[in-house]
Amino acid sequence: MSQSGSNTVTQNELSPTDRAILDGIDYVGDTLIPQVEVLFKKVVTFANDVVFQSRVIFSDPDMAGQISIPSGKTQVYVEFKRPYSGVPVITLTPVGHFHMGVVSESSKYGFTIEIENSASRSLLFNWVALMVNGAASSHTALERVPETTREVPKESAAPVSQSVSGEETIKVVPSTAPEDQTTPSFDTTA
Repeated sequence: MSQSGSNTVTQNELSPTDRAILDGIDYVGDTLIPQVEVLFKKVVTFANDVVFQSRVIFSDPDMAGQISIPSGKTQVYVEFKRPYSGVPVITLTPVGHFHMGVVSESSKYGFTIEIENSASRSLLFNWVALMVNGAASSHTALERVPETTREVPKESAAPVSQSVSGEETIKVVPSTAPEDQTTPSFDTTA
């Protein structure tokens, strides 16, 4: 392609392929608006916020799914078809009935969902695995403290539940971060 002037190319100077590409692109101000499907075959980096005005559909089966812990079992392992570059953040949601499940181990290859007692029936969970570079991390431990030592910031907008005098409440306190990605267990009998 030759250029007319310093930064302008005329339609006549474009090949038929280049004209077809440009016919599928609109410009509004300094916004580029493709009017055709766009496929990126390499990594794409967005240096600023990204806004989606419609649904986002992910085709990677390692990003989300459903898994059951079979009756009589206490755990199940989800193996990724393709390892992540690091340990993804795993979000777990029970389906159908309330049942407590935790991600007891996770790695770039997969993760284990565990329940405390063997299941009396099959338990279904939805899960999402999201790789976040530099994900924020906060590790806390539960500590039982008497009600009288509990402090609530005055600027707190959330309602504070009142407990019966003399009962204990649970206070969340920071603790040191564990070396591995094992989920800590909580002693609720104290």
